[in-house]
Amino acid sequence: MTLNANTVARYIADNSGTGAFLLKDTGSGEFIHTWSVNIAQPTSGQLATIATTLADEKAAAIERAWRDSELLSSDFTQLADADLTAGEVTDWATYRQELRDLPTLTGFPNTHTRPTAPA
Repeated sequence: MTLNANTVARYIADNSGTGAFLLKDTGSGEFIHTWSVNIAQPTSGQLATIATTLADEKAAAIERAWRDSELLSSDFTQLADADLTAGEVTDWATYRQELRDLPTLTGFPNTHTRPTAPA
């Protein structure tokens, strides 16, 4: 089951009135949010907003982890003794800057395009 706004809203609708909720991302088994009895029960709209925010944060974390891995694996390209031509060093430097700029792209983290490593 995928956790999305409809799933969260349906969960609340099916379990309204119990006073306590524990939402769980069944894909990874991680608990993502809890509500206790002494806190007002959120509305379906509020839960949908929370679910969307959490999904975006998770997607951003995944993209940043990929980006960090790409930067780490290409560190050698910027060393003075790398066995690369000047053009290749420039291509890799450009790629690495695109990686660092990734979180600022329109559509990040859901609809952006990942930069492509030089050949």
